[in-house]
Amino acid sequence: NFAGDAGSPMASIFSGIICALIAVFLGSYIAYVPEAALGVVIISIGVSLINRYDIRVVVKTTRSDAIVFATTFASALFIKLEFGIIFGTMTSVLLFLRKAAVPELVEYTVEGGGHLIPLGSGKSRPDPEVSIVHVEGELFFGAAELFRNQMRRLVEDANLKVVVLKMRNAHHLDATSVFALMELVRNMRKIGRHLLVSEARKEVIRVFRNSGLIEVIRRENIFPDVTDNPTLSTARALRRAKDLVGGVSTQVRIFTSKNRAGRSLE
Repeated sequence: NFAGDAGSPMASIFSGIICALIAVFLGSYIAYVPEAALGVVIISIGVSLINRYDIRVVVKTTRSDAIVFATTFASALFIKLEFGIIFGTMTSVLLFLRKAAVPELVEYTVEGGGHLIPLGSGKSRPDPEVSIVHVEGELFFGAAELFRNQMRRLVEDANLKVVVLKMRNAHHLDATSVFALMELVRNMRKIGRHLLVSEARKEVIRVFRNSGLIEVIRRENIFPDVTDNPTLSTARALRRAKDLVGGVSTQVRIFTSKNRAGRSLE
């Protein structure tokens, strides 16, 4: 069927019928075929299944793909086929968790025109008392410890008073990440600092509510995401930060998805 480019459902039905008839009426004659000949047929079929192009792509695309391929191939060759599949799957999952457990924290600032832009390396914040941190990636148990350590280093800045966490791209929060946020909030309050959460999606707010984290952070410090106004939530958080520190100059230009017209939120 494959060699003849047969693609209709009837082709598979006819193939099944033919194989069934051969098995019923000619199956007993297979006993007369030499095992060596059957072995050659099986080897030939196996060799024909090797796709050199696919192997080359898998090996050269990423190092993780090459490791998974090598693990699966070696396990299937030297142990058993089923163990090869299991080891290959386990290796793939472990490598994925290793990559996913590294959330990216990027500090943002408000430029003169009122836009949020990443703060370049080595540059100081225009408002030293307020830090806007964009969280990108997974915040499940494997990433919680790294997230906690990164945030702890950030809040050690003596001039810092308020941290705004932009969490639109933070995914898969679990109990471990909730505990990390609780610890962060309590430690910040001990030294007179505040944590605000902006761009919180429905999934994030649901985790906060179910875990009781909303009461720890306090509802007035959590600003839900507004889909058609991407920066509106952060602008509201910055206005709250202005009230907390008393006089931080904050201006963020808001764009709507309908007409892309901007307005400023002081």
